[in-house]
Amino acid sequence: MKKILIYIFSIIISVFIGIISTYILLNKKSNLQNIASSLVYIEASCNDVKNSGSGFVYKIKDDIVYIITNYHVIEDCTDIYVYNSSMDKSKSNLINYDEYTDIAILKVQGNLNLKSANIGNSDKLKVGEEIYVAGSPLGINYSSTITHGIISYLNRQIQISTTNGNSLLEVIQVDAFINSGNSGGPLLNKNGDVIGLIFVKEENLHGIGFALPINYVMNIVDKLENNEINRPNLGAIMVDSLNSELLFENGIEIDNISGIVVLHVNENGILCKSGIEKGDIITKINDIEFNNISQFQKILYNYNVGDTIKIQYYRNKKFYDVYIIL
Repeated sequence: MKKILIYIFSIIISVFIGIISTYILLNKKSNLQNIASSLVYIEASCNDVKNSGSGFVYKIKDDIVYIITNYHVIEDCTDIYVYNSSMDKSKSNLINYDEYTDIAILKVQGNLNLKSANIGNSDKLKVGEEIYVAGSPLGINYSSTITHGIISYLNRQIQISTTNGNSLLEVIQVDAFINSGNSGGPLLNKNGDVIGLIFVKEENLHGIGFALPINYVMNIVDKLENNEINRPNLGAIMVDSLNSELLFENGIEIDNISGIVVLHVNENGILCKSGIEKGDIITKINDIEFNNISQFQKILYNYNVGDTIKIQYYRNKKFYDVYIIL
């Protein structure tokens, strides 16, 4: 009798586990399939040229839909329209943007039957993990397309060009198929949670795609919503120490020292007031070394206006330290 009871109990436990597992799997699948209700296709008019890309809803408040996309999708554009998966169209307004990270946020009055995407956690990702890319890879006729792949690399550093120079970003590298229309769309995990923001500024990269980690993106979005993006400006023009052409054009000769070279300082700029001059080589910020302008900016932009930092620079065979207030 005892053996029969144990046998029956084990069957009940197995059935229970099976039901729970099935529910979890179906729920995960449902979340992934439901991402279409959070996706938008973006069309923007920019000086007689039409840009297009993707975006996703990150929150809805007081009947206003808030959307994340790439800044380069709507850069210098006047008329910006978003479409839902049913091709319903609505005009949107740009709330704010950060060119350095290529992030922009839009808003639309009325929900267009859209829903907020589930925002995941990008701090716990692993190489080899399954991912999905959602968006409109080839325009409006291919909206809500989902492609599949894996995470190929984490914390990959890539350089993107902006109107103010280059910026260095740490991104998630994936092997899923990505096209220019995917710009601004979400990178998803197998549960359908957003773990990254896709951006495409280079064509003909097959088997290689990049996304900004969503934790980093949401931190920028929070600052954009509160107008807290205020990057330090040192008031100077600088160049990589290996850029021999620009150094020659500016009549600057340097020793074999890694860092960035000051080409010009503005009269009322921070560096001018600190005593740094044309031809000086900046080598460290708060004892952190860098080899080029992009690395220098990445370190500098970790600090806020009003912070005090220590800069090391090289002049006439000697190193000097100076403290400056940003």
